[in-house]
Amino acid sequence: MIYSQLRAFLAAARCNSFSEGARLLKITQPSISKQIRDLEDRCGEPLFDRVGRQVRLTPLGVQVMAIARRMIDAELDALQVLTDVKALASGHLRIAAVGPYHLMEILSAFNRRYPRVRVSIEFGHSRHVEDAVNNFDADLGVLARQHRVDGLASLCYRQCPLLLGVPIGHRLIGSAAIDLQQLEGELVIHRESGSSSRQIFEAACRAAGVPIQSVLEIGSREAIRIAVANGLGVSYVSRDEAVAHDS
Repeated sequence: MIYSQLRAFLAAARCNSFSEGARLLKITQPSISKQIRDLEDRCGEPLFDRVGRQVRLTPLGVQVMAIARRMIDAELDALQVLTDVKALASGHLRIAAVGPYHLMEILSAFNRRYPRVRVSIEFGHSRHVEDAVNNFDADLGVLARQHRVDGLASLCYRQCPLLLGVPIGHRLIGSAAIDLQQLEGELVIHRESGSSSRQIFEAACRAAGVPIQSVLEIGSREAIRIAVANGLGVSYVSRDEAVAHDS
């Protein structure tokens, strides 16, 4: 109620007239007069001196007008923020992702289209990404595989095969494609529990009836690359995540 009274007061003060203020607000003169009278009753003092059909602010009215202007300006600022966010002209987008390789191409296109939207990214394994979205710590998540998660909607935007990493001199080097049966007896270095690529790899091996001998579990792609290069076993990585190295 106080807000509508202040708007009525401000309109009358700007126009130096109740009737003109009512016309500005598109309300009746009795309505604006009542709102201003109710506001004056709250103050216990008049806010206007009535001079014929015109009105002039009292010293108290001058003080109240400064406050009312700030309130209206704050309302306009809030409306502008809401309009900008709706149009993606500003705002903050929080992303949780399993890695940068699946994300940067999309993010580059988004940034070109919405350059004023601030983006922050947090990386983690799949369960961490799902939890971040479920707990509203992230606005969206980027995972390595699509699967059903209660309360979340998902969209597959691309498909990417797994590549096998082997040490130099390994018998499978040069193979254009590898059958899972060829991995029987190999020592496999896994990503940490909760990794999407690990879940995909293990599910494929189970479906093919291929037993896997796990030798290491490492929660770092770079550490896995070094372990493979040193002959500790073979491992897997999505094609998007495969990075060329000199070693």
